[in-house]
Amino acid sequence: MSRQQYIYRTLLLLSIHCILTHRSKMHPLVLVLVLVLLLCSFPLSTLAHSLPLFDHNAAVPETLELDLTANKAKTAYLVSFNVKTSGQETVRLNATLDTGSDLTWFFGLDCQDNKCSCNREECIKEPDTKPEGACEECRKLHEEEKPHCLETENTCWYHMKYDDNSRTGGKLTKGELWSNSKVIAPVWFGLSNISEGRKKESAGVVGLGRGEISLISQLGIPSKFSYCLSNSISATTKLLLGKDVKIDPTYYTPLVEEEDCYGRYCIHLESILLNNQRVKQDGIILMRIDSGSTFTHLNKTFFPEFIEGVEKITGEKGIPFKGGNKYKHCYEDGERLREVKFKFKGDHHDQCSLNLKRVNFFVKKKDNDKTYFCLTVKQHDTLNFLGNKAQIDFEVAISEPSEAKVSFVEKTCSSEQNVNEEEEEEEEEEEEEEGSLSFQE
Repeated sequence: MSRQQYIYRTLLLLSIHCILTHRSKMHPLVLVLVLVLLLCSFPLSTLAHSLPLFDHNAAVPETLELDLTANKAKTAYLVSFNVKTSGQETVRLNATLDTGSDLTWFFGLDCQDNKCSCNREECIKEPDTKPEGACEECRKLHEEEKPHCLETENTCWYHMKYDDNSRTGGKLTKGELWSNSKVIAPVWFGLSNISEGRKKESAGVVGLGRGEISLISQLGIPSKFSYCLSNSISATTKLLLGKDVKIDPTYYTPLVEEEDCYGRYCIHLESILLNNQRVKQDGIILMRIDSGSTFTHLNKTFFPEFIEGVEKITGEKGIPFKGGNKYKHCYEDGERLREVKFKFKGDHHDQCSLNLKRVNFFVKKKDNDKTYFCLTVKQHDTLNFLGNKAQIDFEVAISEPSEAKVSFVEKTCSSEQNVNEEEEEEEEEEEEEEGSLSFQE
């Protein structure tokens, strides 16, 4: 707040106090006249900027429902809502749903044009006044986000590099989150002015991780959310947050806390079955749930065993599609692999399994007169995470810390499904690396 704004607000409050104190001795018309003169003497813009952006005592709805759609390449899922900062009208945004990171961020108006993919109407203007408490919020960021706060300027800077080598950087700010023409809550988010390799059609990222600064944590509602990802680009499903989210009482697996989990949603993978044939593995595997990653990743110790099982069933060695780096394991006889089953630790035998169809682990690609089935499972140096392809047509519900559970319930997420479940991906996808919003280790 500027010195001029402070003086105006102080004078206004003192004047109102004096009027209320002596109102019994003043004629009503005189009261009205004095108030009108006071208000007219203050610049409206100054008055607006001196008042709070949001009533912090207003109750946040216990349950929120936001629209969720796939991008054209079906590599990411976009949450739709409005954002408003002081000095700017509400802006309609579509940002990537990411359970693998905490920070919610959007492109700023001053983002470098050659490194930002947002349309100008989807860029957020920096607030006219700096929100207080930025340095305190800065301490809630993970080390991977490289937070750095300038106490003298009350400014928190961040810089993140994701696992797909994309990156973003900027500073924390505060604004209002809106849905259906209603204010939901004031939230902290990043205003990025640097971005490289981010997805087209996305104005930023909605971080739903387990950290203090994630969106679900900031809202102050029950820390539960659910979503259902469709394989149709014309379908709209829902992201549900808060009280009304239900964990299936049977088909669930517990969230686990381990050092290698870095505060993410992690579960124990006990085994993988290919056409009911178990893949060899040593012990239980720690797996993250990552809606921001397109592909499912297995670590370099376990992945070769998985590929060996796939090649045994298909009867052929996988080859890269068109020699590219994106699809490294493609098969002409991929139809022989009918089902992949991920079995997670649970309280009931065989009731916390993720029974994947071909749409969850293959995409069809054409090269001249040949059709290939290309795996959407990749190798990672150290991590295992369940990407969004594997989560298509499952109701995924996550609740913590009271329940600390994840449930997967098979469900047709939209009536607008593709006729062919292994429908060929759009050619636009070839030009775009698959998303992976896990942090680079």
